Amino acid sequence: MQNTINIAAQNTTEDRDVVIGYVGFNNTSKADGSFDLIQIDQTTFPNYIAGATIQQKTVQEAGSEESLLNTIIVDKEANIKKQIFPNATKGLLAFATDTATLHFAPAGNFPANTQDLLTVDSKDFSAPDQILVV
Repeated sequence: MQNTINIAAQNTTEDRDVVIGYVGFNNTSKADGSFDLIQIDQTTFPNYIAGATIQQKTVQEAGSEESLLNTIIVDKEANIKKQIFPNATKGLLAFATDTATLHFAPAGNFPANTQDLLTVDSKDFSAPDQILVV
Protein backbone atom coordinates (compact mmCIF):
# COMPACT_ATOMS: atom_id res chain seq x y z
CA MET A 1 0.00 0.00 0.00
CA GLN A 2 1.39 3.38 -0.99
CA ASN A 3 0.99 6.26 1.45
CA THR A 4 1.35 9.96 0.68
CA ILE A 5 2.80 12.24 3.34
CA ASN A 6 1.53 15.72 2.62
CA ILE A 7 3.78 18.54 3.84
CA ALA A 8 2.21 21.24 1.66
CA ALA A 9 2.14 24.62 3.45
CA GLN A 10 4.48 23.22 6.10
CA ASN A 11 7.83 25.01 6.05
CA THR A 12 8.97 25.42 9.66
CA THR A 13 10.38 23.17 12.35
CA GLU A 14 7.29 23.93 14.47
CA ASP A 15 5.22 22.01 11.89
CA ARG A 16 7.59 19.03 11.85
CA ASP A 17 6.12 15.57 11.38
CA VAL A 18 7.55 12.23 12.46
CA VAL A 19 6.49 9.23 10.38
CA ILE A 20 6.78 5.66 11.66
CA GLY A 21 6.49 2.85 9.11
CA TYR A 22 7.86 4.86 6.21
CA VAL A 23 8.72 2.72 3.18
CA GLY A 24 11.52 4.15 1.04
CA PHE A 25 11.88 3.57 -2.68
CA ASN A 26 15.15 1.68 -2.13
CA ASN A 27 13.67 -0.61 0.53
CA THR A 28 14.21 -4.17 -0.70
CA SER A 29 11.35 -5.55 1.41
CA LYS A 30 8.64 -3.20 0.09
CA ALA A 31 5.41 -5.04 -0.61
CA ASP A 32 4.38 -5.33 -4.26
CA GLY A 33 6.87 -2.64 -5.25
CA SER A 34 4.98 -0.09 -3.18
CA PHE A 35 6.74 2.82 -1.47
CA ASP A 36 5.66 6.05 0.22
CA LEU A 37 5.53 9.50 -1.38
CA ILE A 38 6.21 12.92 0.11
CA GLN A 39 3.97 15.58 -1.40
CA ILE A 40 5.01 19.25 -1.48
CA ASP A 41 3.41 22.25 -3.14
CA GLN A 42 4.99 24.82 -5.43
CA THR A 43 3.44 27.74 -3.51
CA THR A 44 5.21 26.88 -0.25
CA PHE A 45 8.33 25.62 -2.00
CA PRO A 46 8.74 27.89 -5.09
CA ASN A 47 11.99 26.21 -6.19
CA TYR A 48 9.89 23.18 -7.16
CA ILE A 49 7.43 23.14 -10.07
CA ALA A 50 4.31 20.98 -10.09
CA GLY A 51 4.74 17.89 -12.23
CA ALA A 52 8.48 18.42 -12.74
CA THR A 53 10.98 15.60 -12.39
CA ILE A 54 12.99 16.07 -9.21
CA GLN A 55 16.77 15.87 -9.39
CA GLN A 56 18.84 14.40 -6.56
CA LYS A 57 22.34 15.76 -5.87
CA THR A 58 24.92 15.49 -3.12
CA VAL A 59 26.25 18.68 -1.53
CA GLN A 60 29.39 18.42 -3.65
CA GLU A 61 27.46 17.87 -6.91
CA ALA A 62 25.03 20.72 -6.18
CA GLY A 63 27.83 23.17 -5.43
CA SER A 64 28.89 23.20 -9.07
CA GLU A 65 25.39 23.56 -10.55
CA GLU A 66 24.25 26.86 -12.06
CA SER A 67 20.63 26.12 -11.15
CA LEU A 68 19.15 23.99 -8.42
CA LEU A 69 15.59 24.28 -9.72
CA ASN A 70 13.68 21.08 -8.85
CA THR A 71 16.73 19.69 -7.02
CA ILE A 72 16.83 18.05 -3.61
CA ILE A 73 20.15 17.62 -1.82
CA VAL A 74 20.68 14.12 -0.42
CA ASP A 75 23.71 13.84 1.85
CA LYS A 76 24.77 13.56 5.50
CA GLU A 77 23.24 16.12 7.85
CA ALA A 78 26.58 17.70 8.80
CA ASN A 79 27.40 18.29 5.14
CA ILE A 80 23.99 19.84 4.51
CA LYS A 81 23.89 22.12 7.55
CA LYS A 82 27.24 23.76 6.81
CA GLN A 83 26.44 24.56 3.17
CA ILE A 84 25.23 27.80 1.59
CA PHE A 85 23.73 27.51 -1.90
CA PRO A 86 23.67 31.06 -3.33
CA ASN A 87 21.92 29.77 -6.46
CA ALA A 88 18.91 28.52 -4.45
CA THR A 89 17.35 31.79 -3.31
CA LYS A 90 13.81 30.39 -3.66
CA GLY A 91 14.56 27.77 -1.02
CA LEU A 92 16.04 24.31 -1.07
CA LEU A 93 15.05 20.94 0.36
CA ALA A 94 17.62 18.44 1.59
CA PHE A 95 17.29 14.90 2.93
CA ALA A 96 19.87 13.84 5.52
CA THR A 97 20.73 10.19 4.90
CA ASP A 98 22.14 9.65 8.40
CA THR A 99 19.20 11.13 10.37
CA ALA A 100 16.38 10.46 7.85
CA THR A 101 15.26 14.09 8.15
CA LEU A 102 13.95 16.36 5.42
CA HIS A 103 15.33 19.90 5.87
CA PHE A 104 14.38 23.21 4.25
CA ALA A 105 16.48 26.36 3.87
CA PRO A 106 14.17 29.18 2.68
CA ALA A 107 17.02 31.11 1.03
CA GLY A 108 19.41 28.22 0.38
CA ASN A 109 21.52 29.09 3.45
CA PHE A 110 21.45 26.02 5.69
CA PRO A 111 23.84 27.36 8.40
CA ALA A 112 21.70 30.47 8.91
CA ASN A 113 18.22 28.92 8.66
CA THR A 114 17.52 25.20 8.58
CA GLN A 115 13.95 24.10 9.14
CA ASP A 116 13.39 20.41 9.97
CA LEU A 117 10.16 19.44 8.20
CA LEU A 118 9.92 15.67 8.42
CA THR A 119 11.69 12.77 10.07
CA VAL A 120 11.01 9.22 8.93
CA ASP A 121 12.12 5.91 10.39
CA SER A 122 13.91 4.74 7.24
CA LYS A 123 17.04 5.98 5.50
CA ASP A 124 15.89 4.51 2.17
CA PHE A 125 15.14 7.54 0.04
CA SER A 126 15.10 8.48 -3.63
CA ALA A 127 14.07 12.08 -4.34
CA PRO A 128 13.12 11.54 -8.03
CA ASP A 129 10.88 8.63 -7.05
CA GLN A 130 9.43 9.85 -3.77
CA ILE A 131 8.91 13.61 -4.00
CA LEU A 132 5.68 14.68 -5.66
CA VAL A 133 5.18 18.39 -6.39
CA VAL A 134 1.62 19.68 -6.74
